[in-house]
Amino acid sequence: MTQTSSSRALHRLLCGALHGGGHALFVAVCLSGAACGPRGASPIPQPPVLAVPLDHIRIDEPDPTALSSDPVYGQPGSAPAGALFRLTNLDQQDPPTISVVAADGSFVSGVKANAGDELRFEFELDGQRSVPTDAIFLTAGKGLNVMPSARFACISLAPGFVLPFAADGTRSLSVQNDCGAAVTLSNNRARLALPDFSLQTTLPLEIASAASSTLDIAFARSASGEREDVLFVDLALGAETIRYPVTLTAAP
Repeated sequence: MTQTSSSRALHRLLCGALHGGGHALFVAVCLSGAACGPRGASPIPQPPVLAVPLDHIRIDEPDPTALSSDPVYGQPGSAPAGALFRLTNLDQQDPPTISVVAADGSFVSGVKANAGDELRFEFELDGQRSVPTDAIFLTAGKGLNVMPSARFACISLAPGFVLPFAADGTRSLSVQNDCGAAVTLSNNRARLALPDFSLQTTLPLEIASAASSTLDIAFARSASGEREDVLFVDLALGAETIRYPVTLTAAP
């Protein structure tokens, strides 16, 4: 895929820090590639990947009388002007918080979250959504407040953690197992349980080592406008089980 001028701008400008005050969530995001340091031997995917360095994340003690959500601030230069910052609490049913990035590259957003909730951070520019960055919200205060969501390094999804639909029909999510043992997929459920999306593959599903399989997901629009849900599937490897969230989305 040829990189557009917009995506090049996104690559240059998203290597910045997001910060705030009060009960604020500090997030630094940068894209994979030479500008932000190496991230392994894999080629840079399209759309660009967001990373959330833990040493740039902090949640201050809250003021429970003043705030109904945790404010999220992006400092100037954090993202291209006009881009959309999307923040979703995967463990709540509130709509994603969507903020327009200001002319100086700054933004203000917010999220309601409890300890242990999983948050999904994304950017969107010219209809191109970034690969999600997921993190677990811990307790507010001093010390480590957010940690990256657990993922198996030997498991890969294609096309990724976002599966867009252009029209009614069925799409496949490929799960590649490069682990040294079989993995089992089970316990599918949805964040909102919208009727538009349905998993066609029967679970549990075992994938042998060095093999792949697909999850077939059908979309049948039930209402106008943007349709979006999150499919959760548990992946078990040995004694460890990790929840994998995949955003299912259809443009208006």
